[in-house]
Amino acid sequence: MTTTEPYSGPERRRNHRQRQEIEEAARREVIACLRRERRKVYARAAAVLAIIASIWVSSYQGRVNVVQSQRTACQRGLRDRRANAEGWRIAEHARLAEGQLAIARKYAAIAAGLEQRAAINCATAFPAPRLLEFGRTR
Repeated sequence: MTTTEPYSGPERRRNHRQRQEIEEAARREVIACLRRERRKVYARAAAVLAIIASIWVSSYQGRVNVVQSQRTACQRGLRDRRANAEGWRIAEHARLAEGQLAIARKYAAIAAGLEQRAAINCATAFPAPRLLEFGRTR
């Protein structure tokens, strides 16, 4: 007895297996494509994070350099003020020796002002930068 069905028995199973293999190959290809896209996204995210990190490091290094230069200038100013104060003290003593008391008092006031301004701590005046500078006020 012949059947009128176009596929019977072994042929039907073979066609079914072929369809399954084709579907499995298509599924594998879709998964591989998704994995490639995911890798691209991860690579882009890593590149963006690397750029942000390099900007942050550059910013931090710039702040460190600014603080170092400010402290160096502060130290130089302190030395200058101390030297100027010593000069005014010498001039004050010379005026005292000559009996010019009014001028000696003015020289003493100038020297005292210079000494007072030279009595700062540069590390306190210019603190080290923090890693994150959000919301910092002096």
